[in-house]
Amino acid sequence: MHSMRIAGVVAGLLLALGTTAVAEPGWDKLGERAVDFGADRDVIPVTAAEGRFTKIRLHVKDRAIVIADLKVHFGNGETQDVNVRATLQKGDSTRAIDLTGGARVIKKVTVVYSTAGAPRPGRRRGRGNPGPDRAHVALWGFRAGVDPTPDAPDAPAQPAQPAQPAQPAQPAQPAQPVMEWTQLGERQVNFATDRDHVLVTAAEGRFNRIRVHVGGNDVIFDWIKVTFGNGETYEINPQAPVHVKQGTNSQAFDLPGALRVIQRIDLKYRTPLKKLLDGRATVRVFGKRFEAAAQPAQPAQPAQPAQPAQPAQPDSDRGWTRLGSRTVAFTADRDHVVVTAAEGRFTRLRFHVGGNKLILDWVKVTFGNGETYEYDPKGPVEINQGANSLPIDLPGAARVIQRIDFKYRTPIRKALRGKAEVTVWGFRAGNDPTPNNGR
Repeated sequence: MHSMRIAGVVAGLLLALGTTAVAEPGWDKLGERAVDFGADRDVIPVTAAEGRFTKIRLHVKDRAIVIADLKVHFGNGETQDVNVRATLQKGDSTRAIDLTGGARVIKKVTVVYSTAGAPRPGRRRGRGNPGPDRAHVALWGFRAGVDPTPDAPDAPAQPAQPAQPAQPAQPAQPAQPVMEWTQLGERQVNFATDRDHVLVTAAEGRFNRIRVHVGGNDVIFDWIKVTFGNGETYEINPQAPVHVKQGTNSQAFDLPGALRVIQRIDLKYRTPLKKLLDGRATVRVFGKRFEAAAQPAQPAQPAQPAQPAQPAQPDSDRGWTRLGSRTVAFTADRDHVVVTAAEGRFTRLRFHVGGNKLILDWVKVTFGNGETYEYDPKGPVEINQGANSLPIDLPGAARVIQRIDFKYRTPIRKALRGKAEVTVWGFRAGNDPTPNNGR
């Protein structure tokens, strides 16, 4: 009896050590699921409030399990399939699994599994099959921006070194421009169709040129259309079709204007007739961040006379950021505004109307992780031409907003005055929530 009690204590300590071993610096627990051995797959949901991650791993408690495959669902709708094929004893973790595309918002993870030594459903456990009927699988993510290098032990203090003589100043070296190609997304194209698209998350950054890499088969591009984060578009119509051979890159295409957030890239394509039987091709789109080199320091300028103070920004507008606008036609009764995650995180919304009076009946907010919030006012919200609505508080902490849908109408006597311009504003997290007076 005494030896059995000691064995139980040791087993409990080992289980506790296996559980806490996952909680290392940079790793956050994203969710947990008690898996049912009568099934062969389960889903662990994750909220975008957890942040952006570059790696994941699974940790198992209570009993052994065989992890076959994972499917990671990202916030922008893309997925990543991972072939794990690992048997985990209770207290074990999988290897760290790198996520494609850099730091990503994770929406959910589907786990395909089987059990190791589990009783069949409905069969009583005996001496040869002790333990609980279920295993608990926890999902952990490595947060973006954390140094994955483990902390080194403190080194012993070194004796002070004698001061070195001053060195003559070296002439400043000109800074080099920063140029970095980043994968924005990929798509398997099927030559039974002639066009497809790649969705890009604003988290990838801002770019001023793109290029295409092709694998698996040759692809000829006839037309490329880039949709920016603010809804504007730019069409690339090359003078001659762009033939990209398997395993190579296209030329770089410059985008107009300054660095831009890219939301979507549409492609019109085909393959040479002699290559049709070679199967599908994988198209990867890359964007280049380009920042001009820093300029050498200028000599100090003589002090300028003080300028008169500028009037402060009105309190009613302080902290509000324009998210997007839409010209609405009263032949329809609903519309939407697409918001890029580059705009930041927000706690409130408001609407500004120009050109005509508008009545809002309903607002639906889609957050970066796919969750939605519906704002249904107790009565119609009338917004006069040139005025703002009252602020709409969003639930929870500051959130990334992906899209705003709204249902609207105009008074019958105003319908003949034409369209209205609806602009959506967001109150950025961290600003002083000064009451709004813009009604």
